[in-house]
Amino acid sequence: MFLGLLQTNFNDHSDGEFIVMQRQFATMLETNPLGNSLPEHVPGSQKHLEYADQLTKEYDAFGKSGGKLPTRTEAEEAIKVTATYFCIVAWATKDPSILENLGLEHKTRSYTRIPDTLPSPPGPLFLKNEGKKVWITIPGMPRKAHIELQINEVDPADESAWRLFDTFFNSRNELEGLTRVKEYWFRARFHTAAGVSEWSVVVSHVVV
Repeated sequence: MFLGLLQTNFNDHSDGEFIVMQRQFATMLETNPLGNSLPEHVPGSQKHLEYADQLTKEYDAFGKSGGKLPTRTEAEEAIKVTATYFCIVAWATKDPSILENLGLEHKTRSYTRIPDTLPSPPGPLFLKNEGKKVWITIPGMPRKAHIELQINEVDPADESAWRLFDTFFNSRNELEGLTRVKEYWFRARFHTAAGVSEWSVVVSHVVV
């Protein structure tokens, strides 16, 4: 996404330079399609020409004395209002060309979305027999994640022997349907919007 910025800091402009710049800005507004359909509260080309004319009169009258022209602050604010409106429309329509040829310095600031990183694998799985129940704790679960738990009843080195046991949305869960006095191997991984983590370390457990 871009945010178009038009330079509206005129502290380095002398009165003469500012008057020339405002006249140029007014002329550019006339040739810009958006400049012909501005809301009522946004100063258009004619208004900026009026400010430039008034500033010229003030400059000819007493500007050379070094004091600030009475209308300059108001004229600067008018440019800022118009420039802000153009920036908002350019951002909303994703059309930076709207900001071109206005007589103001045009900057484009790009913001690159930092991609979400893949979740880290779960910590060591912890299984415990509690009476006739078996509970598993899977540490390190990220927010908005779910857990894929796989089981192996044959050989943990045999990849084809692994199968999905269940999908969980909490880090501590009861494991149901296991046969007593039998050894199982388990592994788990996290699923998030960013992707899937590596598998946890395989752990074995004997149901008693």
